[in-house]
Amino acid sequence: MPLIVITGYPCSGKTKRSLEIKRYFEDQNIPNKIIHLNDNDVIKKAGFSKAELYASAQKEKEIRGKLKSEVTRLLNKDNIVILDSMNYIKGYRYELYCVSKQVKSTQCTVEVIIDETRMKQFNRDQEDEGEKYDEDTLNALVMRYEAPDHKNRWDSPLITIQTNDSTPLEEIFNAVLNKKPPKSNKSTLYIPLSSNTYLFELDKITQTVIQEILNKQESTLTKLNCDISKLTLPQLTRLKRQYINLVKLNPTTSVDIDNVQATFLQFINSNSDKE
Repeated sequence: MPLIVITGYPCSGKTKRSLEIKRYFEDQNIPNKIIHLNDNDVIKKAGFSKAELYASAQKEKEIRGKLKSEVTRLLNKDNIVILDSMNYIKGYRYELYCVSKQVKSTQCTVEVIIDETRMKQFNRDQEDEGEKYDEDTLNALVMRYEAPDHKNRWDSPLITIQTNDSTPLEEIFNAVLNKKPPKSNKSTLYIPLSSNTYLFELDKITQTVIQEILNKQESTLTKLNCDISKLTLPQLTRLKRQYINLVKLNPTTSVDIDNVQATFLQFINSNSDKE
């Protein structure tokens, strides 16, 4: 029941690599069903183009939610799920990691790398107009992209593929099928919220994130997937309070202190449109 998370820039060849992985796994005569979960299918069912999707934080949030729900539904002992999407937010990849850990599944991240010049050329060459991105959207997605890091357990094992590389199919196969799922650790085990230390650290880290956002507003530099120029200190403080309350209401899935920053940023990205 492994989960393979594909990530990369737009037009980097993620779907091509995903289908190669699917065919290879099917050729190994394993009993599992191989499921290719492509964001294109979910986007089309929602009734809008990619350009419309990435121009709207609300639409993005909707699609991410649907993809995560599908992963949660499909990830079982009989299935191998290949999630073919940009998956460019590290907080979102952490959420997927928690889903796979909860069902004791192995997981790996496959990053498909492409340089910006080729990416833009491939975008121009798209025959389906609905698949094309306008220049501003493409540039914005590159700026937002949070590359996976093998040091992060939610991105590990990390397998990177350059444009001219062949897909390391055997390596991916071994990464998810010939290894035991990692044991539950403090990121998925109960963290006692009564602990004064935990609550203090939670408050301190979220406050630091707020200050960094306000500082970035002044420099107009950010990778947040929201218009932070519209977020005031009172709005950010409300989001912080909502986030902490959410953590308190879900003690069995409390966030590891090391991941508070990533998950709080994801929470802001997902809820800023409500402010």
